Amino acid sequence: MKLLFENWRQYAMKLLEDKKNPESLKTPQVIKKAFIYGHSQTGGLGRDLEINLKEKGFKTFRSTNNSRNDSWLYKNIKKIAKRPSKFTHVFLYVGANSSKTFPESLSGMVNYFLNAGVKKENIFAILPPYHKAKIERILNK
Repeated sequence: MKLLFENWRQYAMKLLEDKKNPESLKTPQVIKKAFIYGHSQTGGLGRDLEINLKEKGFKTFRSTNNSRNDSWLYKNIKKIAKRPSKFTHVFLYVGANSSKTFPESLSGMVNYFLNAGVKKENIFAILPPYHKAKIERILNK
């Protein structure tokens, strides 16, 4: 009985202490880490994204790979993101530097992070914008 009373008293004291110190009731925040990877647009658009994410408390890693296609990105992602499980969000700038995207490369990159535990809703594939001048050049050929 004495042991039960002592345990109860310790529990009650802890509750009173927590009430006085609301900081101790807060749950620890998960550190958000973003992986930003892709073609040359990762340098401009990706940098802007990185700045915005840092303002929101993210830690970021950005890798820009000029003049590379999706197949190259897929083959090299394991060298660049050696520990994919440390990222909570993934942004892939794909579909440039060729006339088509490579769906098997994109799905391979997405699966690499999914298999490491990154949530599906936190993986984003960003395709390059269509430029009016480029479309006009193609139509005038």
